[in-house]
Amino acid sequence: MLSWYQGYGFILFISYGLFFGCFLGTLLAMKSEQLERAIYDVPWYKMSLANQKSMKFLLNSAQKPVSMTFIFYKLDVPTFLQMYKMIYSTFTMLLTVRDE
Repeated sequence: MLSWYQGYGFILFISYGLFFGCFLGTLLAMKSEQLERAIYDVPWYKMSLANQKSMKFLLNSAQKPVSMTFIFYKLDVPTFLQMYKMIYSTFTMLLTVRDE
């Protein structure tokens, strides 16, 4: 019976690590969008021409999407949920095959 507790603890630990990374990826994307909006809302038309060019450059570079990735996958909460759905489907398939 003790081995089940160790398995549950391992699954909980791995799930926490995956969720934490995916949550940080989502938070990074949200903050990137907030930064882009804040730059856009600056009253650039009241600035000098040199500062307007700087703001244009800053806005252009802020519009490139920022995200955390792991190999080929973007780390965000929808990816976390997709991974868990795939793990659950594989687990139920293995249980079904084992019972037959």
